[in-house]
This record gives sequence, C-alpha cells and structure tokens, in this order.
Amino acid sequence: EIKKRRVPICTRRGSWCILLHGFRETRRKKGKTGVFARKTDRERDRTEMKIIIAGDGKVGLALTRLLSEEGHYLVTIDTNREVLERSAQLYDVMAVVGNCATMATLREANVEQADLLIAATSADEINLLCCLTARKLNPSLHTIARVRSPEYLEQLYLMREDFGLSMLINPEREAAKSVARR
Repeated sequence: EIKKRRVPICTRRGSWCILLHGFRETRRKKGKTGVFARKTDRERDRTEMKIIIAGDGKVGLALTRLLSEEGHYLVTIDTNREVLERSAQLYDVMAVVGNCATMATLREANVEQADLLIAATSADEINLLCCLTARKLNPSLHTIARVRSPEYLEQLYLMREDFGLSMLINPEREAAKSVARR
C-alpha cells in the first residue's frame, strides 16, 4: 500500500507537494490562487493574521512554532529547501523557496495580502532590504527586522520610516535588557 502525505510547499503559486515514499509529485490546488487562498473567509478566525517569516533558522523556526500554535496563517521563506520541508511537516505553514529580498519571491509569498512580515535571516542587510521591498509592494504591511549589528541601530532608529520598519529587534540588546531587569 502506498501512503500519500500532503505537504504544503509553495515553489510556484498555490502548489502542493505530495510525497510518495520519497518521490515527489506537484499538483495544483483546484479553484484557488495564491498561498493565502487555503481557507475561506468564514473559516478564518478574526484574530488570525497573515504573517510571512523570512529566514527559517533557529529564530525563524521558533517564531514559526509559536505563531503556528496561536493559529496564525504563516508563510516561511528561505533559500534552503530541506529546512522548509521540515518546517512544513512540523507546522501548518506554507513554504516558499527563494531569496526573501527579491520582489518575485515576496510576490510568490503573497506579500500583497499579508498583515506582517518578520525578517529574521542571519544577515542584517538582507533583513533590511526584505522589509524595504515588502513595504513597497504592500504599503499597509507591518514589518519587523532582526538587526544584530550595533553599528546600524542608531541610524536605523532615525531612518525607521524610510526603511518602512514597524519595529527593530536586536537579540543581544533585548537579552541585556532582560538581564538588567532581574
């Protein structure tokens, strides 16, 4: 008996990857377009947000786990297909393989309909360019960038609106604040 397992991997708009004992077959969803077309408006809870997470490393995976448990609709973007397949199997997310700073990849992730984009790759510059590009495609989008370099922080706080950033996160600075509060 052949067991089929349906895994949402979006390498092209709205496609599903069906795993058959290691063999992959891609099929289009019938009658629906875009990665956010999975649920109807009635099925979607009012508190559910459409969130794109760019970068599926340790931080991105932790965010995916937490936000998936809260019931938000998630799309993850990364250049590593194996990491995305793991996330898609563990959590109820759509995955897009590609560079998160390019317009084509962001459109494939359906950034025009998203509520929030979190850029959590390992490169500060990619995170900033991803937020800037996404904000140009969707002016009402809220963006959060992970910026680790202390060199960028002061100028980014001054240029936050120019980069289209809703929030900046520096993990080391936040950890230091947390320790200082105790």
